[in-house]
Amino acid sequence: MASRDAPELAHQPLICSNESGAFAFQPVSRPIPPLATQQTFVSLQAELTSLKCKHSGMREANAALLPATLERIFQSEATT
Repeated sequence: MASRDAPELAHQPLICSNESGAFAFQPVSRPIPPLATQQTFVSLQAELTSLKCKHSGMREANAALLPATLERIFQSEATT
């Protein structure tokens, strides 16, 4: 059993060719972070998605305001 700080290993098959040309599955070990780390990562991804949506809305609002702002600036210059 792994220690609490050491990551667990997951086995994923890897397809390899042997000497006869046939394919065989060989296990590949890769570390899996602790559950708490995975949960932190998921919450950060959710927060990032939320911020991206919020910023997208701000960019759309700014894009809509820019033409009106430019028109107001250049009309006031034309009248002075």
